[in-house]
Amino acid sequence: SFSDGTCVRDYLHVLDLAAGHLPALNALDDNSSFSPWTGAGTLKAYNLGKGHGLSVLDILEAMRGATGFDYKYETVGRR
Repeated sequence: SFSDGTCVRDYLHVLDLAAGHLPALNALDDNSSFSPWTGAGTLKAYNLGKGHGLSVLDILEAMRGATGFDYKYETVGRR
């Protein structure tokens, strides 16, 4: 959340990142309708994010919920 004061990012799992590369790589094929070599206007962007961010504390709470481990942390000043 934005209210806890910690950094907010649109986190992505590494497996989702890897899977997201497949359509982008397939788009490079000469037979693809998204091939960059077929003319103007055929490029396509792939956004792998969810469109909403989670704070560092949101991630910490999710990790606690998933593992049952009480992760300790210390809040320090900004960099």
